[in-house]
Amino acid sequence: MKKFLYGSFVLFFISITFLKAYAQKSPEQPLMPLSPPDPKKMNKEYYFLMNKVKGPFIIKGHKFPPINIETIPAEIQSENKTGKLPIYKGKWKNGMKNGLGTMYFRQREGVSIYEGEWKDNKKHGYGRLSAPSEIYLGEWENDQKSGTGILIAYTNIYSGQFKEGQRSGYGKIYLAPHYLLAGEWEYGSLTGRGFSMLAPNYFYTGSFVKFKKEGRGRLVWSTPKLKDKGIYEGEFMNDQFSGYGKIKWPDGSVYEGMFKNDKPTEPRKIIYSEAAKHIHKHTYNNSSHKDRTKVSIFSEKIDFLFSFITFHKKTIIIYSVIIFLFFLALGWSKKSNSQSAPKK
Repeated sequence: MKKFLYGSFVLFFISITFLKAYAQKSPEQPLMPLSPPDPKKMNKEYYFLMNKVKGPFIIKGHKFPPINIETIPAEIQSENKTGKLPIYKGKWKNGMKNGLGTMYFRQREGVSIYEGEWKDNKKHGYGRLSAPSEIYLGEWENDQKSGTGILIAYTNIYSGQFKEGQRSGYGKIYLAPHYLLAGEWEYGSLTGRGFSMLAPNYFYTGSFVKFKKEGRGRLVWSTPKLKDKGIYEGEFMNDQFSGYGKIKWPDGSVYEGMFKNDKPTEPRKIIYSEAAKHIHKHTYNNSSHKDRTKVSIFSEKIDFLFSFITFHKKTIIIYSVIIFLFFLALGWSKKSNSQSAPKK
């Protein structure tokens, strides 16, 4: 009996250690921050990034001046009209641009300027590209944005990682001073775990696929003009509540179950607070059972089962591990007892 208790305690502590490690690495854990960023800090960071890109910067002791694409030197403008661009002013090595230099060249939108490091005639290292449609300050590799940088395109500001000229890795983009998207990027689009915020009334944290909410997430919203607010935790598909989830309204009403096209599939399961019965009853119970999607009851139950397992996957794994370790300890104890029992 003592061996059984000792083994159980040992396995219990091992399981706790395993579960802590699992919880830290689990992709189901929501991406920080769990609460919305401060709108004032967002506004401050937006203009800080903009001024940093357009302002002066230093590379290896050389100071490059603030950029103003609209005030290009007169001689460069004249060379552009005569078609003699590009013009390079900087260091050379072995007949190629190497080291620090500034290059004026022509694009469809007009004259563009690159200031920074070069290697074998390619933008390589750290530098700033200023074009009529965008300004980029950051790291380069083989003539492409690669590494960490800041990109301004019209009113959008992206700060984060790049790979082969595209947003790739972790980064955040301000679509406006109070509109922020952040998380994992792939081939130029927000794909993976991240969050979005439209201050102060909208905050989502969870999974994205090409900028759309897809997978598991948590959405907190509030639209005072429409008197609509709530908290939803569950599955999304194509930017909508879809699958298994739970929604809670500020009046205390709760629904947990299946969703489709942003609506509960079984409105009768909504648990209303006394103060909200006259509101939500009119909103959701007007849709009768006949208006529901025409699928069989069997397929509905199968969808519910799979969605439930997906939603509670971590909890199911935790309990499965604990039960497995318990029976493993029980079997080990019985085996040791049978071996230690005296033979007749």
